[in-house]
Amino acid sequence: MFGYLIDMDGVIYHDNQLIPGANRFIQELCESNVPFMFLTNNSQRTWRDVVTKLQRMGIEVSEEHVFTCAIATARFLARQKPNGTAYIIGEGGLLTALHSNGYSIVDRDPDYVVIGEGHARIGTGEIITGPDAMRQANIKPVALEAKEGLSLLNGTQGMLALLSLALRDADIATDTADVAAALSLDALRGSPGAFDSRIMHARAYAGASMTARNLAHLNEGSQIRESHRDSNKDPRVQDAYSLRCTPQVHGAVRDSLAQAREMAAVELNSATDNPLVFARAGNGKSASKSAAGDIISGGNFHGQPLAMAADQVAIALATLGGISERRIEQMTNPLTSMLPAFLTPEPGLNSGFMIAQVTAAALTSENKALATPHSVDSISTSGNQEDYVSMGMSGARRLNRMLQNLRHTIAIELLCAAQGIELLAPLQTGTLAKKAIATIRAASPKVVEDRPLAPDIESVTAKIADGTFSAILH
Repeated sequence: MFGYLIDMDGVIYHDNQLIPGANRFIQELCESNVPFMFLTNNSQRTWRDVVTKLQRMGIEVSEEHVFTCAIATARFLARQKPNGTAYIIGEGGLLTALHSNGYSIVDRDPDYVVIGEGHARIGTGEIITGPDAMRQANIKPVALEAKEGLSLLNGTQGMLALLSLALRDADIATDTADVAAALSLDALRGSPGAFDSRIMHARAYAGASMTARNLAHLNEGSQIRESHRDSNKDPRVQDAYSLRCTPQVHGAVRDSLAQAREMAAVELNSATDNPLVFARAGNGKSASKSAAGDIISGGNFHGQPLAMAADQVAIALATLGGISERRIEQMTNPLTSMLPAFLTPEPGLNSGFMIAQVTAAALTSENKALATPHSVDSISTSGNQEDYVSMGMSGARRLNRMLQNLRHTIAIELLCAAQGIELLAPLQTGTLAKKAIATIRAASPKVVEDRPLAPDIESVTAKIADGTFSAILH
């Protein structure tokens, strides 16, 4: 209805259903004697405060996070003032023009420079004021009109931006976890029978079915699987939960992320300002009326949906890391792996992956603590007017740290699984699984004797982050 639609990939769509006269209606109200309120108690907690003061707290905020916040802010403006936002985003927009002229924003708030405030860094590295940057780039600063200032204040844009980025990275991590689990299954000589499609259909969760298909596809053609079908060679009846129940656990993660993504998509296409301006008069009652439309005060600014979605993502990330660490333990423990202790050819002289498993356990435990829900916390502010708040910004902000921990944990599992499979030579794993091992070995050679594994973990982690492993499934 507002004429603008943005999806989870950051693509903005535009149709012919613009609301005409919204800006004119606001301007008429500004010039009239009709009593109304544009500024609320929320005005003291600006979006710039939420994002930029993280630096003063000693918390790093990446440039990617900042510009995603800017996109979310622009989306918010588009919903509130669809006739007046082209100068914020899009090809040829002000941010594009600033960057094409060699300027970068150092205040972590692009909007601040766009309106002729703040500071920018020029190509030589010198930091100059926002007005000077705009003047040197020959760009006229934006003069905010009625309602546009308030549209930049609410903190939900920051929550939405960080949540959206986390969802993208979580999808990559989940696919990579499927790859790691498939390798671990072969390293531990597990059975793919638990991934039978009939089992998945009997409990038809979409996420579980997807993971089961991934696991079966990755290990297709594995000689390792065929080597232990005989009960005389392998007396085990069933695999441990961390192997046998991988579709159910990874699938639950997938389904939780999908639900959070749906909530973020709704938010991306919502007006969260207060009060909201409706340019055409409706049939219902409103706080303020005129022939041109209505101004209605409400609570769309509240961050609870995003805060709860962020908590859901945090729990999913902690779960994914938890089961990954258990598979690492299964592989490094000679009592469960039927492999040399700690995956080293000479366990008496070398510690192999023992400390790597300890590292994974520490990262997993840290993520468990970070997964503590934030949305159930609240503290009254603004003279008890804001007496129940979402705590959504802190809930969304911790997701990046959890993702870093998770990627390191999955990297350790990939390294252990590749080592375990190679210890089963000359038996070969599946075709796609071999591709994953080749990717691992391009970053980390086989461990023959003890060496510091931190560089290997970092190298594999980088390949996880850039989607190299998840691409194997697609």
